[in-house]
Amino acid sequence: MRRYGLRGDQWDQIAGVLRGCPGIPGITASDNLLSVEAILYQHCTGIPRRDLLERFRNWKSIRGRFSRWAETCVWDTVFTAGLRGQ
Repeated sequence: MRRYGLRGDQWDQIAGVLRGCPGIPGITASDNLLSVEAILYQHCTGIPRRDLLERFRNWKSIRGRFSRWAETCVWDTVFTAGLRGQ
């Protein structure tokens, strides 16, 4: 496991909550796991989002996805799903 990565069982608990929306440009996520790990990495290290590692791809996409998920209460659902899995 990578230092700030999710284990398979952790990802399985939240993956269904993070589905994209087919037909809506910019919202269908081809790799939500990578986005979640980028957000965790940025949060845990405290680095500016612009300084995310290249493996996380475009930092603006990560910022946009984080903001959309926050606005639509996806994070609340993720945390609730995680608590149920404990």
